[in-house]
Amino acid sequence: MSTKTIFQIAIGEIPVEIQGYMSTVQKWAEKNGYDYKVITEQPEKLKGLSPRIASDWMRIELLIENPYSCFVDWGIEIKDEIILGDDPLLFPFFDQFIYNGNNTELFKSVYRKMIERKTKSRDEWKDEIGIIYKAFRSVNFDRSWLKDSNGLYVHNQTKNVKELGE
Repeated sequence: MSTKTIFQIAIGEIPVEIQGYMSTVQKWAEKNGYDYKVITEQPEKLKGLSPRIASDWMRIELLIENPYSCFVDWGIEIKDEIILGDDPLLFPFFDQFIYNGNNTELFKSVYRKMIERKTKSRDEWKDEIGIIYKAFRSVNFDRSWLKDSNGLYVHNQTKNVKELGE
């Protein structure tokens, strides 16, 4: 069985308001024997981008390079059991909780679409929030991988989270 890794990206210092949400993800990972990693540094090649935009590029690269990896947004609070298998697991919005399973090809397709958007927009891509969501909407994938998040997790779109750059 392949080791599964849960990634969360919180560039810079992790605000107190977010630590509680992230701890639910860490506890879920530990309970299921998944590795858990928090990335707090923005790669040099993405300097100059807002942390939110850089995070989109970081997560897609992580999912391309690391099979059996799951990105969970810092504002996600795990509420119920989510089991990760061999198949990708996608939830609406495609940027809050994304698991690649044994399929990195889907994420390579998404990356290519992101590059297309970046190329067409010239410098405007530096400000394009939701580029990963937009790219996912333009690729074909097995719709059985798309699940309803209802009851499994809550994405805390509170005033505090929005102020912190979500």
